[in-house]
Amino acid sequence: TCSLFQKENLKGFLNDVKQEGKEIIKFTLMILPILKNRGF
Repeated sequence: TCSLFQKENLKGFLNDVKQEGKEIIKFTLMILPILKNRGF
């Protein structure tokens, strides 16, 4: 049961990471045009 529990934890962790990644990508895509407009 221990390894199964760890697997579930890992799955949840990876899902969280995916969600975080999506948020970061969204944020980056919103920020990039602003930075470009400022000449970065």
